[in-house]
Amino acid sequence: MMRSLVPIVAALACAVLLAPAAEAWRVNLGADAGFVPAQAQDTMRLRLDRSKIALRRGERMELRVSRRDARLGRVQMGLIPSRGSNLLASGGMFEPGALETVVAVEAPSNAHSGTVTVFAKGRMLVLAVTVRD
Repeated sequence: MMRSLVPIVAALACAVLLAPAAEAWRVNLGADAGFVPAQAQDTMRLRLDRSKIALRRGERMELRVSRRDARLGRVQMGLIPSRGSNLLASGGMFEPGALETVVAVEAPSNAHSGTVTVFAKGRMLVLAVTVRD
């Protein structure tokens, strides 16, 4: 009698122990329409106040970036000027609770037209920068 209960007890123990892990896997993959993927809780919406700017060499411009996010913690945005443009970008730190921050774009004397990619938490925006003489 005892031998016949061992496989049943082992199966029940596995089911009880693995149920939370299976549920987390299912939520992360969004395997069922009734579940919200875990990544959806961490999404952020970014918005630049302009999508294009024009600068003269030696000029600098500040742009506002706003966010909508379920969690308003500290976030440093990545700022990547396009290759060969020699543009400089700085700023982009969202302080805890802040909905807006400032990004500065500068065109040094050797700058060329290009883009600055702004990204955070899997979201990306592209700012077009025209450099004039």
